[in-house]
Amino acid sequence: MTQATIYSVPLVGPATPTVMAQRIDDNFDAIISGHSGSSRPSYAVAGTVWEDTSVAGSVKYYHYDGSDDILLRTVDTTNNRVDQPPQPFGTVASAATTDIGAVTSENVTVTGTTTITSFGTAAAGTTRRLVFSGILTLTRNATSLILPQGGNVVTAVGDSLEAVSLGSGNWRVTSYMRVGTNGLVSGVVQAASGTAVDFTGATGIPSWAKRVTVSFYDVSTSGTTGIGLQIGPSGGPETTGYASCTSTNNLSTTQFLIAAGTVAAGVYQGMVILTRIDSNTWAFSSQLARTDTAGLVGAAGSKTLAGTLEQVRFKTGNGVETFDGGAVNILYE
Repeated sequence: MTQATIYSVPLVGPATPTVMAQRIDDNFDAIISGHSGSSRPSYAVAGTVWEDTSVAGSVKYYHYDGSDDILLRTVDTTNNRVDQPPQPFGTVASAATTDIGAVTSENVTVTGTTTITSFGTAAAGTTRRLVFSGILTLTRNATSLILPQGGNVVTAVGDSLEAVSLGSGNWRVTSYMRVGTNGLVSGVVQAASGTAVDFTGATGIPSWAKRVTVSFYDVSTSGTTGIGLQIGPSGGPETTGYASCTSTNNLSTTQFLIAAGTVAAGVYQGMVILTRIDSNTWAFSSQLARTDTAGLVGAAGSKTLAGTLEQVRFKTGNGVETFDGGAVNILYE
């Protein structure tokens, strides 16, 4: 069974019963075989669905829209499997409303760095897989842009997500994948210089972070007041309200004191771990080692911020002395 040679029956006589029967039989054969053939049937009209059997072991189902054949699915008759049409990546530029539903593929590359507050309107159940080629902010909304992290998300180049439309311009992001291993994102290494090293803005802490690690190596200072850490929301590091103590019994309420009584030109290595306890309260712990000679100091504490943690300041103890060597970086997850 295949396509009909003539897909019609005579409407005006004379036509013999044999001709009529043959024409009707050909038409029925075409219908029940899905208008199969090596190319679109000549009699196809807008709305015709036909089967392409030109490749052995494979049947492709097309919808003819009057000008183009749109692939619906491919049936692998060798392995008894149905494959959906390929979804090559489309592209959309980031904007306040980034209309991902208008892209004619489930796979979308989002370019640019403009903050996104909406994914536009698409029928409920529409799915999209996004990959970001720039650093931008996804602004969480409990109704229209539901994010799994529970807060805004700052993308990294190569991050990806899957989103499902809930209809009426509302979307739920069902998964978010960070570039790198286990969602652990590295900041940018900064030289320890001046009175402080700030991680803010593009090098700051995304609002969704639950754990932040500050690592430093070969750090030295010009004085003896030690090394400290301050944290803060978008307005800047806060300078009060810290509950902090070192293993050498040094207390501080103005910063997380990593070590007091450092030696000028001493060389220090260490790590600070910040863990979010609730929305804006953070626990702190650290280990510092002096490696130009033997020495080890631990510290711990906590701090409740006025807003979401977005900035970290690695500083000399009194904020007047300066760093004269070493480097600092952050990791967040």
